[in-house]
Amino acid sequence: MFSSLIIKNFKRNFMNNSKEKLVFLIILLFFGPLIITKFNNEGFYQLPNTLESIISTSEGYNLTGNTIYIDDLDPDHNWNETVKNGWCSGNGTLTNPYILENITIDGEGSSDCISIKNSQKYFQIRNCTLYNGGNQNSGINLYNASNGYMFENDCSNDNSYGIKLNLSNFNTIENNTANDLYSGIRLDHSNYTNILNNTLLRNYGAGIEIRYSKNITICSNFAAYSINGEGIYMEKSFFVKIIDNEFEDNYYYNIEFDYCYENEIKNNFINKIDEDGYDGIQLDNSNRNLIFNNTINLNRFGIRIRGDLNIINKNNLSNNRACGIQVEGENNTLVNNLIENTGFADYSGAIRLLYHGNNTIKNNKIINNSLNGIYLEGSVQEKIIQNTISDNTNGIYLILNVHNCLFSNNIIENNSLDGISSETYPGYTPSTFNTFMGNKIENNGKNGLHFDDSHNNTITNNKIIGNLQNGINASNANYNSFSKNSFVNNSLNAIDNGIGNTWSENGKGNYWDDYRNYDYDEDGIGDIPYNISGTSLNKDMYPLGYFIPLIKINLPYASYNFSENPPGYSLSIQNENITSLWYTIDGGMNNISFNEYFGYIDKGEWETAEEGPILFQFYAKDIFGNIGSNQILIFKSPKLIQIFIKEQLFTEENFNITFQIISNQGQIIESPNISLWWNHTDFSTDIIDLENGTYFISLDPIIINPEEDPIPLKFSISHSNYSDLVFTTYIAVDPDTISKSDSDDKNGDNGLPMEIIIPVATFGSIGAVIATLSIVFLIQKKKL
Repeated sequence: MFSSLIIKNFKRNFMNNSKEKLVFLIILLFFGPLIITKFNNEGFYQLPNTLESIISTSEGYNLTGNTIYIDDLDPDHNWNETVKNGWCSGNGTLTNPYILENITIDGEGSSDCISIKNSQKYFQIRNCTLYNGGNQNSGINLYNASNGYMFENDCSNDNSYGIKLNLSNFNTIENNTANDLYSGIRLDHSNYTNILNNTLLRNYGAGIEIRYSKNITICSNFAAYSINGEGIYMEKSFFVKIIDNEFEDNYYYNIEFDYCYENEIKNNFINKIDEDGYDGIQLDNSNRNLIFNNTINLNRFGIRIRGDLNIINKNNLSNNRACGIQVEGENNTLVNNLIENTGFADYSGAIRLLYHGNNTIKNNKIINNSLNGIYLEGSVQEKIIQNTISDNTNGIYLILNVHNCLFSNNIIENNSLDGISSETYPGYTPSTFNTFMGNKIENNGKNGLHFDDSHNNTITNNKIIGNLQNGINASNANYNSFSKNSFVNNSLNAIDNGIGNTWSENGKGNYWDDYRNYDYDEDGIGDIPYNISGTSLNKDMYPLGYFIPLIKINLPYASYNFSENPPGYSLSIQNENITSLWYTIDGGMNNISFNEYFGYIDKGEWETAEEGPILFQFYAKDIFGNIGSNQILIFKSPKLIQIFIKEQLFTEENFNITFQIISNQGQIIESPNISLWWNHTDFSTDIIDLENGTYFISLDPIIINPEEDPIPLKFSISHSNYSDLVFTTYIAVDPDTISKSDSDDKNGDNGLPMEIIIPVATFGSIGAVIATLSIVFLIQKKKL
């Protein structure tokens, strides 16, 4: 911290350099507020009595046998009396707090080493060694004392508590050591306190205890090796932030909450090496807490929740011995967590949901666990969606009274037994009315889905692929509905030994990779039922079969011309099991993948496509490997330059022409190269740019008789993005017409009108566009 660096450098040189004294005081005056502001902006509570507010020159005191007792309501032991001692300085203000520094106290087993009561003055306790307070006593004890700052004290050995606060607010405990005690730091009914960068080792109880307190920040502490307690224990406390701490090998729980609400546990490292220990994080009767982005390894349970409305997000849980996350509550959300390498035989799942409901398990990765991926027992209305569950024993395991749960859009693959298993022990209530929808269940060691004594479930729109025994095994499973599922490459697609199961819904059955060639009326539904293996002798009456995808091209229209802008497309595909889509406009040299049934041709592909006819080909592939295609012929028009004569005025003095250059898409062409010849003389440098693609040229007049050849006016226009244009027109103006024009002009006419015809462009042999006007502008003498 910048402010700490100032202090260290100051202490080193202050006594020997009076100039540095002045420099320091100036720095303190101007930068002190900035230091405090930075501290506050990092998320801690604003406590103005920081270490930097004053520097002590005390050389140290040993007060063994004379502990410090301050009670600001006791005239014999208040701060006014205390400051008379040489080991106390300051006046208790914000800028000059009372300071107790460099003091050693042996409490001799009978008293708090430093006790401060009933104080609202600003004070600091720094660099003190305080030990042997004895049973129920502390190195530092605050009672109804606020505005304290305790820094770099050693309160270890033979105290009950290293630092204890009761009814004390707005304090900071930073960089202290509190080892080999009952508890390192304890707060009771104390609010707005920062506990920062402390070391708390080998305490019998908790490293940190927080009871009946709120608005506490606990950051960057190391709490480890508690003998019979926790890293942090919290009871009935609220709005506590536990951030960036390290907890290791605390015996019971690294973090335990009891009746705690609205707290945050973020970015902590929580590790347990001793196999006799308990859990990484345990919440008992605790609601609306956030557990975010923690690393939790080698515990018994990684996270154990007994409460409601908690959010467990983006944690990494690895090698926890019994369970990654266990939830016994309602309306909790588990999202974006990684749970891997969990398990021994006494427990049953990387995630366990027990005897409650309405929890959401979403977007988690549950991989390589020796137990079940997700285990449900006695759960209702759970939502298990969009998880990746692979390389476990069973992917999802339901047992004993699981009802009305949704399992949707999960990837469940490579599990050693079943992808999903729902069963019940004899004599217990079976699981019923669950929905399994949109899951991909692939390459599992036994069944894709196994139902045993599990009834009235809905299984629809799942992709059941490559399972080593059965795609679906319905043994002693009754009144379940199976529809719109896709069965591909399973050893046996389905077996039904139940009663009253149905294999279609609303006239649609399932896709079967071994059902072919029976859709005679081409309505997408097989005309002959598909036989289901098993004692039920059941059938899929409306098998959806093994049909090639049919692609209808709605857009673009056939033979339509497109220029520089890529054409859009819109498709309709008759198949519900499409796995990939692509198109090509170059005969398959480059295949462009896409996901939606509408869009635009890739701009880069269109720009490189040759002009002329283009075959636009679409392809769709389904999960069975069938590929359907359709194609349409469109045209890519060249990007042409066009010239329009907008205005002209012919007099004896000048032939004035205003013209515009645009593309064949009506777009203005910026900065074209223009050359112009009038009667074979180059007038290019006389062209005036009027902006917005409009130009003006004033030519020397050439007047001819009607029998003479007209005068050529030739344009040559080029641009890097367009085909070159060479354009020639001919102008003939006889003198009598000019004279008449002059006479008319004297009467207010604007000059001689001129008809302009724009030619149709043709391609020249070298790729330039050559246009020659076949109409001669011959202005005849008017008859009088």
